[in-house]
Amino acid sequence: MDNTTIEIIIKILYFLWDNSLWIVWIIIAIQWLNTWKKQLKWNAEYETARKTLHLIYKIRYGVETIRAPFMSVYEMQVKWDFKNASEREIRAAWVKEAYIKRSVLLNETKNKLFVDILEAEVLWWREIKKLIYDLIYEVRKLEIAISNHIEILNNKEYDYDEYWKKRSQEVCEIIYAKSLNWIEIIEEDKYALNLEEKIKFIENYLKPYLNK
Repeated sequence: MDNTTIEIIIKILYFLWDNSLWIVWIIIAIQWLNTWKKQLKWNAEYETARKTLHLIYKIRYGVETIRAPFMSVYEMQVKWDFKNASEREIRAAWVKEAYIKRSVLLNETKNKLFVDILEAEVLWWREIKKLIYDLIYEVRKLEIAISNHIEILNNKEYDYDEYWKKRSQEVCEIIYAKSLNWIEIIEEDKYALNLEEKIKFIENYLKPYLNK
């Protein structure tokens, strides 16, 4: 083998070696880019899951605040002229004012959740939206029950109406908590059990994204 042939072989090997380094760097860059994209997705999923779950727990706390059986004098303070009002109307006005004050946190949290759910839907499509709307449906039951409760307080004729007498019992089951807290919900507190079940579904969906 002459020197010229050896030089050609060396140049070919050098060329292959030099270009193989570029190929290696390109492969590394592609792998790094894929890892970076996955990390961005994981970060987005983690942060969205954390924010959504935090709002869900705030809704639970808001519901717990509303369902507390005892109402303080402060809650029932209302600026209203009771001169010509009946005793029922006065009591209804007090109770309504208390529920207005109690509902502030729940309403603010719901509005925030309705905005944030759009981001969650981008990541997880409509499945998470359905789970959250199932929870909101339970919250809506509470809001309707409160409205019915105030209406019943304000209307004496409802005392003798069979439908409203039955509805009054259903309303009390919803608006008054029987459990001391959300950690130990008693069997008789059906509304709390239903709400907690909806929250569990959301927890089971989101928590895997918090454990990555």
